[in-house]
Amino acid sequence: FSEPKGHQLAPLPVPSPWHTQANGLMKKYVPLNLYSDDTSGNVSKKWNKQILFIGTLAGLPLELANQDSYLHFLATSNTASALELAVGLVDALNDISTNGMVAYHAGFHHAVLVISCVLAHMGDSPMHAEITNTTNPSSLLNPCHMCMLIVDKTENKQTQQHIVEFVGV
Repeated sequence: FSEPKGHQLAPLPVPSPWHTQANGLMKKYVPLNLYSDDTSGNVSKKWNKQILFIGTLAGLPLELANQDSYLHFLATSNTASALELAVGLVDALNDISTNGMVAYHAGFHHAVLVISCVLAHMGDSPMHAEITNTTNPSSLLNPCHMCMLIVDKTENKQTQQHIVEFVGV
């Protein structure tokens, strides 16, 4: 077995490393979507602010993905930042995507090797700005460095001309 690598074919190890690691177990690939947000019991979010991470199975239809039984609570803190809270999650997810994790499959009534990866990280604009260590795109005059969509004042982002250029119609 081989795969293209540049202009040559590189040999693939047989059996695959995952097959060896599974040691006879069935392998199940379970991609995840992560969601993080800052929540609070009040409108201003000045008091009792909590950062939370939730995981869902990627690929679920929206009507299932938003049901409580499919939302998996991963972490929360009222003192740590989102990046500080993510350190432990990243370590655990890297381990599962690199080494897999043995779990019991209720449908097959035996153990399986679960391999996972994060397909998407979801959140509102301020949370994405914090996670990616960038400024909040809603406050930028030139949020996209690939296109020439630029305004000179924040108020001009709400004009009909800017919206038409943004949507591309």
